[in-house]
Amino acid sequence: MPACIRPTAVGLPALIALIALVGTSSGCAEQGSAVVRGTVRDAVTGCALPSVAFLVELRDGTVQLVDEGETDGDGEFVIGYGMGAVPPSTVFFVRPGYRIRTYRLPEEAELVGKLRYRLEAFLQPE
Repeated sequence: MPACIRPTAVGLPALIALIALVGTSSGCAEQGSAVVRGTVRDAVTGCALPSVAFLVELRDGTVQLVDEGETDGDGEFVIGYGMGAVPPSTVFFVRPGYRIRTYRLPEEAELVGKLRYRLEAFLQPE
């Protein structure tokens, strides 16, 4: 089984800017009723990735931030919407040494309960 440790090299300037924008917010999942939970993994090794920044924006023609945060030590994340259902939105996952990955919500997440979704995200090493 491969080791789950990867060196993290600094990526593109746009990647650095997005990480700076996201910061280290813990998200607002507890404030809303619709929640997306998941794990971010290395697409090659399958290992969970800690400290992956995420940013969620609505796909309604505006640039409206829904949530932001960072995966925990086990690569887990929680996205809270603060409204009754998950609206069409995009989540961006960013980590140095990996390609930026986007997912469309709720389409690419699995419905696991009333207003509860699960998303397994995979980042491709650069």
